[in-house]
Amino acid sequence: PGDHRLIIFSSPEQLKILEETEEILIDGTFKVTPVIFTQLYAVHGVYRNCVFPLVFALLSDKQQQTYQRLINELRRLCPSWNSQISYG
Repeated sequence: PGDHRLIIFSSPEQLKILEETEEILIDGTFKVTPVIFTQLYAVHGVYRNCVFPLVFALLSDKQQQTYQRLINELRRLCPSWNSQISYG
């Protein structure tokens, strides 16, 4: 096992909603992660005036490059995603 682990959990339906959302809310928590990870990152989207959980990711550190890697991977999975991002 190496450093800089990143595991993303979502479904095709959730990714479709992610592409259609106007605003994305992102926040991380540190207390509920497995030992080999540092945080659980949650991505929620505002869709039809409701907030939905869309993506969960386990991250191995708190470095800016890891957060950027997550965003880049989400943009790869959702090419038409162009939402405003709000960090919690």
